[in-house]
Amino acid sequence: MAAEAEAEARASPVGAFPSLRSPLQEMKAEYEYVVIGSGYGGSVTACRLAEKGHSVCLLERGREHLPGTFPETLTEAATELRFHASKGTKGGLLERFTTYVQNERGLYDIRRFKEVTVVQGNGLGGTSLINANVVIQPEPLVFQDKVWPAPLAEELQNGTFQKVYMQRALNALSANPYPSGSSAKYPELSKVNALSRLVDKAGEVPNPNFPDKPPLGASFELTDIAVSFETRQHKTSGVEQLPCNLCGNCVSGCNVGAKNVLGNNYLATAKAHGAEIFSECAVKHLSALGDGGADGWIVHLDLLQTEDEQFKDDDGHPPDFWVKAKNVFVCAGSLGSTEILLRSREAGLEGLSPQLGQRFSGNGDSYAMSIRQESGFIAGYGLTADEVAVTPAEKRPGPCITSVAKVGFGGGDIEDLIDAFVVEDAVAPVPGAPAEKLLARGVEDRTQTFLVMSHDQQRKGSAAPPEDFGTMTLSTQGNINIEWEKVGDLPAYHTANEWMKAASNKAFGEGHFHENMVWKLPVGDAATDGSITVHPLGGCSMGADQTSGVVDHRGRVFREGGEDAVFAGLFVSDGSVAPRSVGINPL
Repeated sequence: MAAEAEAEARASPVGAFPSLRSPLQEMKAEYEYVVIGSGYGGSVTACRLAEKGHSVCLLERGREHLPGTFPETLTEAATELRFHASKGTKGGLLERFTTYVQNERGLYDIRRFKEVTVVQGNGLGGTSLINANVVIQPEPLVFQDKVWPAPLAEELQNGTFQKVYMQRALNALSANPYPSGSSAKYPELSKVNALSRLVDKAGEVPNPNFPDKPPLGASFELTDIAVSFETRQHKTSGVEQLPCNLCGNCVSGCNVGAKNVLGNNYLATAKAHGAEIFSECAVKHLSALGDGGADGWIVHLDLLQTEDEQFKDDDGHPPDFWVKAKNVFVCAGSLGSTEILLRSREAGLEGLSPQLGQRFSGNGDSYAMSIRQESGFIAGYGLTADEVAVTPAEKRPGPCITSVAKVGFGGGDIEDLIDAFVVEDAVAPVPGAPAEKLLARGVEDRTQTFLVMSHDQQRKGSAAPPEDFGTMTLSTQGNINIEWEKVGDLPAYHTANEWMKAASNKAFGEGHFHENMVWKLPVGDAATDGSITVHPLGGCSMGADQTSGVVDHRGRVFREGGEDAVFAGLFVSDGSVAPRSVGINPL
């Protein structure tokens, strides 16, 4: 048995998963549809269009990363860093950086703005490459907000979204709960027990905002995650996937092949139905052909595969490159899609909504740690393949997130949402563990990290105005910039922080709680009032018309010229269209 476990721990899927990208030389001059971005929005869009027989070209800025090729050490991860700090970021260790550093094609895309830090994936499959695999439905109260356009609100409120579309996503991503205690291979996890203890103490925690009122109610459950727990043949690619080995390195990239990233499902299906997929193609801006895109679109590109001499001019620079499309789906994520449309406006695309760049939300994300717990061992850090081989299953961390606590959802009114939040158990992967271990100071085996998601608007209730959220603009260098003064002081962050501190002290002992960690890091202004998010939303938010949104409920981009005026063949389909936070892990 020990030999089998060691063999499984060291099993490498390098070469087992087929490449999905096509050589740039095969890109045609024109397609029926060009899809920009390969995250959840872009992958689903490309998949469904290709299944219908359309001519589809998908463009991804980052590289292709297959299982077995992800960084396993801090040194390796450093070479995959794509970091950018905006001008105006002052103080701390990051003061010197005002432009992109390290690898423009790096996997870990970190954007540091004056008040907000965003972490996202940069590669074929988008942030699915480095997320925590969670597939969870938003609370129904979120959809009572009048900010959602009426046609969509009806589907959100009558359950069609949850019963039909969300179920399709669950099936496509092969999402399932961690099989806790089902076998010796998958025992109960120490970090899950830690979060459960936190919930058990909820009744003893005073209401952070109204001490004279009953405590906030809390529930606990194992959540669906897109991870395989058995050896199986993938239904689209035919590749044999290995089961999860509980190493805990989901968010640095799964080298086991157990994580159901988008390359294993939607992208593989799109490729199987004829979609052509190109990586290392950064979209600069769009140009409309004819009146409002009536004759199609030109997608202007930067080719990042500069080592290919075929795509260099006599001076060694990549030439201007473009592709034509009848229809364009912009699916580059909150920052990327907003940036592309803002650049397009600067390049001459007239008629875009004045709401472009408004309603940025960090989804109420925050992080906390409970250190030196008095309640026993916790496996809170990722393991290398060598460590997995000699570590019993019950001492391994398990998938990055496996359980969720829902706090404060007892009310039935949308005004109650601002006091509600979710807490998830989390694991720091091997490349990212050194920073957290520095905070833990020698008690890593009794330290638990928590991820919190809430609702980051200034006031309670429905249809909060744009000024309640962050604003995205272009810098003088043409890069996205986010401004959100004193975002860290929003009510949601302090409600969650105060509850977490009190519950942690009750469950694990006094004095061992570290609040929202970005407040404690030497990163300039963020050290006092900033936020960090792995779930950026908004910027191209949907609305009833151009005065309230950038796109309609179908993702069609509004155009000046009347209540129902839209650009021909131009769509946005990703998290940028969300007009508010969703308070859980958005896909």
